[in-house]
Amino acid sequence: MEQKTMAFPKVLLLGNGINRAFDADSWEDMLKAITERDDLPKELHLPMPLQAVLVSNDHLSKNLSDPENQKNWFGKLTKDGKQGQLLRQLLQIGFDEILTTNYSYELEAAALGHNSLTAAQVKKLAAHTPKVTRCESRYRLFTYNQLPDGNRVWHIHGEARIPDSMILGHYYYGDMVSKMKEYQAQYGGLYQQRQIPNQNQPLYSWLDSFILGDVYVLGFGFDVSELDLWWLLGRKKREKANHGKVYFYEPRKEGFQEKDELLKLYDVELRDCGFQASGVDYKMFYKAAIEDIQRQNR
Repeated sequence: MEQKTMAFPKVLLLGNGINRAFDADSWEDMLKAITERDDLPKELHLPMPLQAVLVSNDHLSKNLSDPENQKNWFGKLTKDGKQGQLLRQLLQIGFDEILTTNYSYELEAAALGHNSLTAAQVKKLAAHTPKVTRCESRYRLFTYNQLPDGNRVWHIHGEARIPDSMILGHYYYGDMVSKMKEYQAQYGGLYQQRQIPNQNQPLYSWLDSFILGDVYVLGFGFDVSELDLWWLLGRKKREKANHGKVYFYEPRKEGFQEKDELLKLYDVELRDCGFQASGVDYKMFYKAAIEDIQRQNR
């Protein structure tokens, strides 16, 4: 497979926000599906990955492998076509790489013109870079789904059809950071060589595109529990080779926001597209955000 050698890849980091705007399952819905306890309060204050460990009685693997749960986590598009239309608008921007924390396949379904996909349909899309000889079952640094429109979708926290790939719980988040550090220690030194004339180095992993690229974060709240991606923000800030920026799209909240201040310390540009969080119509916000990304990339 021919590797991309752009100095500044154009990268989308997509969370579940657009799907939630169209009433898709939430994090709370997933917790309900894996809950094995009835003695817990309605509201938990643990970080998101540890909530999953608690409610499942530390039986994450069993619950993630449950066939009924898997089927529910594949995701589906609204029958009116509006969700798919918005996702196709994103796909048409022409990103070099699309990274998603979602386990579900709404992007793939939108690209293929279906409301939902089966495991067999998704499996046909699986591909990998030359750094591995086959698609990984876990910690998918080199494995992506190749869409017919040319987009590559990387499920960086795993995907529904392969339960072992789903990153959930601090143990697996910690392992993920370890794998990321190993890769960066081995190949991160090549980034500066890529920018020397006649020494184009290939991009082998989604990590390369995140470090070097202009990254547009949409529908992903950057919760502080997402420790792997916060580590990666810090790694990007420390990169010596010339690299792109991170643009974070979220409606503006009133008052002092700790997370926003942290993001700015990591050189992230906050973009609210003129929307306030209070009473926001998220469908309208995401439409405006996509149009803003399109304007920046004409």
